This record gives sequence, structure tokens and C-alpha cells, in this order.
Amino acid sequence: MPDFHIRVYDNYHYMDKDESYLLGPFTSEQEAVVKAKAIVRASLSECSSDVLTREALMHAYRAFGDDPVVLGETTMDFSAWEYAQQVANDSQHP
Repeated sequence: MPDFHIRVYDNYHYMDKDESYLLGPFTSEQEAVVKAKAIVRASLSECSSDVLTREALMHAYRAFGDDPVVLGETTMDFSAWEYAQQVANDSQHP
């Protein structure tokens, strides 16, 4: 059974591997993606405020949020930024 991991990058420290960390192993790619989505939602929650627009929320996420990447033998097409945009669009922000 293949192992999957998540490498979590900090958008504030873009391209600085010393500011990233590894989670796992996960027994399936789906399990890893579920965890990665939870990381994105938690990060958006930290960036959120009642006064922010969706655009401002996404700007804050891209500047300061956590950016998880699923690693394994196969790679599912998961983009943290695309998922964050989807969650932001579904949020209560104007």
C-alpha cells in the first residue's frame, strides 16, 4: 500500500523550504486530500474577518495562508489555491 504525505508550505515564506513541514503518512490519496482541504479551510478561517470581501480573503490567504501539497507515487490533481477560491466563493463574504 503506497504512502502519501502532505508538504505544507507557508505562503508568507514562499519558496523557503525551511518554513515548510511534512505531515503523514496517510494510507490513501483521498485521506491526504481530506487533510489538505482541512488545512486550507483552517487557514482561510484565520485570514477571515466579517469586513473582508472574497477578493481580500483570497489576497490574505495567498499572502499568509498555508499551502498544502499532496505527495505520493501518484498525484491527484489538488490545488490548494483553487480549493481556497472555491471555499471563499461559497463563504458569506460579499
